[in-house]
Amino acid sequence: MKLFMRPTKFVLVVAGLVSGVVSLSAENRTTWEQLPDLSVNGVDILATFNAGTVKPTRNVVLADQFKSTDNGPITGLRFWGSWLNNVSDPNVKFVVGIQANNVSGTGGIGYERPGALLWTTTLTGGSSPYATTPQQMFWNPSTPAVIPGDNTQTLKYDFVNPLGTIGAASGVAFQQVAGTTYWLSIQAVTTGGQLFGWSTRDWLAGHSGVSAVYGTNSSVGSTRITFKDMLYPAGVDPSMVGQPIDLAFALDTPEPTTTAVLVVGLVALLWRRKSVA
Repeated sequence: MKLFMRPTKFVLVVAGLVSGVVSLSAENRTTWEQLPDLSVNGVDILATFNAGTVKPTRNVVLADQFKSTDNGPITGLRFWGSWLNNVSDPNVKFVVGIQANNVSGTGGIGYERPGALLWTTTLTGGSSPYATTPQQMFWNPSTPAVIPGDNTQTLKYDFVNPLGTIGAASGVAFQQVAGTTYWLSIQAVTTGGQLFGWSTRDWLAGHSGVSAVYGTNSSVGSTRITFKDMLYPAGVDPSMVGQPIDLAFALDTPEPTTTAVLVVGLVALLWRRKSVA
C-alpha cells in the first residue's frame, strides 16, 4: 500500500479543492437586474406590514415577475427602497417569497399573477445608503393614494450567501429552472409604524411587459392574497401615467465556472484516494 503521493499530485489535489472552495465563496453573477428610478418620476410603493400597535395604513405586499436564465440556486438578492420621512425601522424584517406564475384568462387574453408559494424566508439587515434623490412620490396602491411626507434617501438591501441560501427557514436555497417565470414578493415587517416603500425600476431602462402587482394581507406570510396590477398614478411624467410598473431588484446565481472547478476538485480528491490505496 502506498502511504504517500508524489508532491506534484498533492499540489494538484490541494489546488483543485482550494479553487473549488474559493469559487463557491466568491463567484456570483447577476442574471436579473432592474435598477431603481432615481429621478423625480421614481415612486416608492408601500410594501409594509405593521406588526406593532401603530397601524397608520393597510398592510401591503408587492410582487414582480422575473424569468430564470439558469438552472440551480439563487445565491444573491438585492432590492431598493425608501422609508417615509426617511425614518427607517432598525429592526425591520423582510418576508421574501418566490411564487409560481399563474396564467389565466379567456378570449386569447392572458392575465399573469403570482401563484403557488414555492419558497420563502425572512431577512434582516443588509442595508446601505444608495442615493439621495429629488422628492419622490410615496404611494399606497391599495387606497390608492399618495402618503404625504419626505422620502429622499434610497437604500439598497443586499443579501448574499455563497453556499446558495439566503436564509430560508429550511436552510435550502430556491432552486430555479431555466426558462421558467417566477414572481418575487417582498414585504417589510415593522413594529413602530414606519413605512417602507419598494422603489420602481428606472423608467428609461425598459419594461418587462407585465405589471408588478400588489395585495393586502391580514397576517404575515399569508398566501391568501388577491393580487392586482399596478399602473403609474397621476403625479409622474404624463407619458408614464397608466403604464405598467416594474420594481427595482436584482438576482445572482453562481458563475458557470463554480460548478466546473468544484468537480475538478472532487475528481482530484478521488484520484488521490485511488493513488494511496
